[in-house]
Amino acid sequence: MSAPEPRVLTFYSNLDEYRDRALMLRAAAAQVGHVTLLTSQVSDALRAELAHPNLTVEQVAVRLPRTPLQAMLAATLSARLLRERYALVHDTQAFLLPLFATLRLWPRRPALLTSTFTSSYVWYEDLRHSEPYRSLPYLRLRWEHHFEEKAQCRLADAVSVFGEGHRAPLARCHGIDIERVHSLPNCVDPERFSPVEPDASGLDLAPGARLLLYMGNVFRYKGSFTLLRAFAVARRRFPNAVLALVGGVHAEERAPLQAEVDALGLRDAVRFIDRVSRDRVRGLLSAADAFVFPSWMEGSPRAVIEAMACERPIVASRLPGVQALDPREAFMRLCPPRDTAALAAALEAHLASMPEERAQRGSAARARFLDFHTPAAASVPLVGLWRSLTQAGG
Repeated sequence: MSAPEPRVLTFYSNLDEYRDRALMLRAAAAQVGHVTLLTSQVSDALRAELAHPNLTVEQVAVRLPRTPLQAMLAATLSARLLRERYALVHDTQAFLLPLFATLRLWPRRPALLTSTFTSSYVWYEDLRHSEPYRSLPYLRLRWEHHFEEKAQCRLADAVSVFGEGHRAPLARCHGIDIERVHSLPNCVDPERFSPVEPDASGLDLAPGARLLLYMGNVFRYKGSFTLLRAFAVARRRFPNAVLALVGGVHAEERAPLQAEVDALGLRDAVRFIDRVSRDRVRGLLSAADAFVFPSWMEGSPRAVIEAMACERPIVASRLPGVQALDPREAFMRLCPPRDTAALAAALEAHLASMPEERAQRGSAARARFLDFHTPAAASVPLVGLWRSLTQAGG
């Protein structure tokens, strides 16, 4: 007789911000016994969208920042675990650290799974030494996240990461067995991200301009200075290229970035744009000649998956979570992070390619996205991991 399907308890802080992941959990719930999804914030519209007999969405009276409210959240979930039997508790980014510490002492406890969404080990082992960024708010968050992640990974029965290449370095950094680390795909809703009518309004593009687009936080660890320098090289050969960086600029980086633009003679070729709406994102992606993502540390960046969904060819850093999105490099041109010359060469190779090749790469990106990175597709390996953990007995 087959084992019963597991009952899963999981938590996301603000469900509206993680809508795509919530849709993945809804798809996963349809495949297992039941999923209880707790959150501190969810809109009525999303709650209705997630309706399914196997999924319970419950809002708890918890607000972030996480500390010291982690303890309050742990008490709330402990009370639920005393009332109901769950086979697995799935935490997202160490929000449940006090709960995991308590559950390890229970004689009969659920299996414990934690997810990490960033590559904290890259900062800890490399960047904080080789490329120090001395913003005190940023450093505080990095140290807090790193030690929370280390504790959570050691308490959990299993850890999920985005990309096979993250498994070994994360296990080494946190001192855990690599067999406890599992790679799962990230996802984006295909109904919200798909090719649409190009919309480059507000960018003041000249006729014939070719738009290279970056989206995400704008500061040094995202490769912003590397990108500007590489773009300056590529633009000597392709003077009609324009670069747009869309996203929040760290306050400490705003003046140095503008000074770099001026020093490189790019004032007329670079646009800084603040965060934009989702509809605006789709229009900009569809207007871009290529999506460029030169980050130095990532899990599995949503911005790259959104570009894939919108049929964009991509130039990006060769990072584990990025390379996992295109293992055969069918639509990405990958180069080492922090390598200005390699990034410039990749940009030139893209700009020199024929329109047919660019269209083919865009189609390959969309096909890969539909096969592996929709919420429904991403739910399949997630459910497989849930089952393996619960059948092993926690």
